[in-house]
Amino acid sequence: MGLLRVLLAAAVVFVHAGPLRGFHTLGGNLAVQAFYMISGFYMALILNEKYVPSASLSMGQTYRLFLTNRLLRLFPIYYATLLIIGVVAIVMWLTLGEVHLEFAQAVRAYGHQLSTGTKAFLVVVNALLVGQDWVSFLTLAPTTHALIFTRDFSSAPVNLNNFLLVHQGWTIGLEITFYLMAPFLVRRKSWVLILVVVLATALRVYLRRQYGLTGLAWQYRFFPTEIAFFMLGALGYKAYRVLRQKSIPLAVRRLCLYGALGFTLFFGEIFQITNRLGVPPIAMSTLFTLTIAACIPVLFIHSKTNRLDQRIGDLSYPLYIVHYIVFEALRAYGLGGNYQNLLTLALSLGLAVGLNQLVGEPVEALRRRVALRLH
Repeated sequence: MGLLRVLLAAAVVFVHAGPLRGFHTLGGNLAVQAFYMISGFYMALILNEKYVPSASLSMGQTYRLFLTNRLLRLFPIYYATLLIIGVVAIVMWLTLGEVHLEFAQAVRAYGHQLSTGTKAFLVVVNALLVGQDWVSFLTLAPTTHALIFTRDFSSAPVNLNNFLLVHQGWTIGLEITFYLMAPFLVRRKSWVLILVVVLATALRVYLRRQYGLTGLAWQYRFFPTEIAFFMLGALGYKAYRVLRQKSIPLAVRRLCLYGALGFTLFFGEIFQITNRLGVPPIAMSTLFTLTIAACIPVLFIHSKTNRLDQRIGDLSYPLYIVHYIVFEALRAYGLGGNYQNLLTLALSLGLAVGLNQLVGEPVEALRRRVALRLH
């Protein structure tokens, strides 16, 4: 599972830093939605097997412990990334005379249009992560400059996403929304989870057909539709509870492993072929989603005792969160040339290792100590 998570994070890197020459990679929307499914699986696992109300822990205490531990996983590395961004900005100002980062460019271009309330809102979402996904549905009114709803942020008068310090941080905001709801959902019976998937999917289709809402924000940033992917992951946990009682042949486990990794790695190339053959893109996207969803419980069984795979997986979050500032720095200084994307990936992996060792692992040790004291 860890290798799959890093592959998904790498796919997002290539979406931002540019595609590989002559090789089509997985799209960012499918990579992010696969992360949602994996998150749904893990949250269902720990909420049903670790954060369980008992004689010594009430429902409220388990809820607070769950949220505390999840936020401790997210925020320290996020704040460390903000520190890196600050250092890069200072170095750019000293060496280039100007900060060539998207948020700085947005401030220079549109900062004078921001009201005090809008500035406060952007400061809060950058500091707390919560609400960063909402930014994709907002822009500034042309005359009053008040916050207003937008159907498509990419064609809005002002793209407020450019004011996010971490370009891709909106996905973490959406994750936190799921964490707030997860304890009340993933412990439910399977039919409830299936119902949520059906309703969320129906809402997606309705918004697309009735209102033509097909922009990026509606593809994978609108929580009421994206919850379907978290619930698919939670259903994977239900399947895992059945499968772990059985002996799954090694051949089947390897088929899931190589199938999921191979499909993720070569999906872009496969998509090009099927597209030329007239296969609808939605069919391939659905096939990828269902393949990953079906493989998640088997992959977990296959790799849950593999320490190396776990350590690789630990790099996925810091890799995902830090890569954009690496890309922006390389772009600003004109480094990497035709291989800027690969250099972005390599440097981001190095930073991810450092962030995990200096921040992630100490915080993880703290989380374990807190959990032991409470139990």
